[in-house]
Amino acid sequence: MSTAYLHGVRLTIDDQAYIETRIMATDTIGVVCTAEDADPEVFPLNRCALVLDIKKAIAKAGNKGTLSETLQSIDTEVRAPVVVVRVAEGESEETIANIIGKVNEDDSVTGLKALALAPTQVGVTPRIFTIPLYDKSEAVAKALVEHAERQYGFAYMSMSHCENIADALVYRKKFANNYGMFFYGDIIKFNPQLAAEVEHYAGPALAGLRARLDQEKGWHYSISNKVLKGVTGLTKEVTYSGINGYGTGANTLNEAGISCFVLDDGYRTWGNRTTAGPDSSMYFEVFARSSQVAAITLANLLKNMTQDQPMNPARLDQFKQRGDAILYDWQRAGRILGGEIILHPELNGDDALMSGRPDWLLELTAVPPIESPGLTVRLSDKFIKNAVGG
Repeated sequence: MSTAYLHGVRLTIDDQAYIETRIMATDTIGVVCTAEDADPEVFPLNRCALVLDIKKAIAKAGNKGTLSETLQSIDTEVRAPVVVVRVAEGESEETIANIIGKVNEDDSVTGLKALALAPTQVGVTPRIFTIPLYDKSEAVAKALVEHAERQYGFAYMSMSHCENIADALVYRKKFANNYGMFFYGDIIKFNPQLAAEVEHYAGPALAGLRARLDQEKGWHYSISNKVLKGVTGLTKEVTYSGINGYGTGANTLNEAGISCFVLDDGYRTWGNRTTAGPDSSMYFEVFARSSQVAAITLANLLKNMTQDQPMNPARLDQFKQRGDAILYDWQRAGRILGGEIILHPELNGDDALMSGRPDWLLELTAVPPIESPGLTVRLSDKFIKNAVGG
C-alpha cells in the first residue's frame, strides 16, 4: 500500500481476494503412434498434435501404422482431447527406440519425451496414456507407466503378446508401478471398409472408455465391469463367472493384478487392480487416480495462494480452509470418503519455517470399488407361519 501523500480518495482494486480453484482435467488422452502416410502438416514427426475434431483427424491419419485405428477406437468411445505424437517406423528395435524417446544432437526429442512437451506445444496435459501395438514390448510398457507417473497420469496396456494365462502371470511379475493397468488380450470389431471382423488394439478403446467414465461419472469410478462399444469378440477368451468364479481364468488373472475382457451382457472390462507392487497402497486404479487428482488440485491451489507471499497465520489458514472445502465438496459428491489438509506434524521446525518452507499433509480416503460383495443365504423357519396365513 502506497504511503505517498495524496489529498483525495485512494482507490485500489484487490484481485487476490478469491483465487479460483482449478480442478485437474483427467479426460485428455495421450498416444504415441506410427503412420508413414499420415499428413505431415497435421501430424508432424515427434511433435505434439492436438486432436479436437477426431473425425477430421482420422481422414489425415493415413492407413498405415497404428494412428488411424487408434483414433477410430477412441472416437467410438468418447469425444475428448487427444494429443498425438507420431514417430518414424523402422526396424522393430528402431521403432521401439523412437517410441521410448531419445534426445537428438540438436536437443530435439522423440516419442514419449516429445509427448511430455504437450503443455508447452499444445496447451493441454494428457492424463490417460496408451501406446497401441508396441505396448507388448516390455521396454515400451515400462517406459509408458514411468511416463504416466511423471505426468500424474495413468497408462492402459495390452498383454496381447502373452500366449496364455501362465505367460501373463510370469510377465506381470516384472512390473511394480502404481500407475498402469494390464489387460489380457485385445478386442475384435467389425471393419466396414474390409467388410470383416478384425482385431483391434485394446489400449485406445480402454483410454477412450476411461475418458468417457471421467466425463459421465467421475474419476472415482473404476474402469472394471464396463461395456466397450462396438466389440464383437475377443482375441483371448477366458473362463469366467460373476458369481463364485473361483478357479476361472478371469479370477486367476485378477488375483495377479491383470484385468481382462469377459462376455456378460456385452463385452466388459473385468478387473480393478493396477501394476503396483505388493507393498503399495495404490493397488486399485481408483486409488491411484484419486490421489493424483487430489495432489495436483491442492498443489496448484497451494502455489496460487501462497507461493512467494508473506508467511503468516492468516495466509496459511486461508489455504487450509480452501483446501478442506474442496475435499468436503468431493466427499458430498461421493468422489472421496473424506479428507483433510493440515500442517505436517513431523516437519515445520524452526529452521524450515525460517527458510520459508512450510509443509502440509494431505490425507484422504479414496472410494474403494466394491470388488467382492458377499451374500449368505440361510434357510430357517422364521417365516413358516406365512404358510397358514399367520
